Amino acid sequence: TLSQFGDYRQHDAQEFLTNFLDGLHEDLNRIKKKEPIEIPDFDKYEKSEETKRDYLNKRWHDIYLKRNSSICTDLFAGLLRS
Repeated sequence: TLSQFGDYRQHDAQEFLTNFLDGLHEDLNRIKKKEPIEIPDFDKYEKSEETKRDYLNKRWHDIYLKRNSSICTDLFAGLLRS
């Protein structure tokens, strides 16, 4: 996955680190069989800030974490609320 950095072209550190961590995450992912998951429609959650938070929470817990679980996810992934 990091073969794009072998040609001595200029790349920035953030681009390299993003690709490196993504490759590491895929290799260390604890979820071996990824079942297809239907993503809920956002329109029915747009009514208030509380329902928007519910939607984002549902997407994170019910969708993302069912397909992605590695040490990289444990250390570097999450949601911020302001």
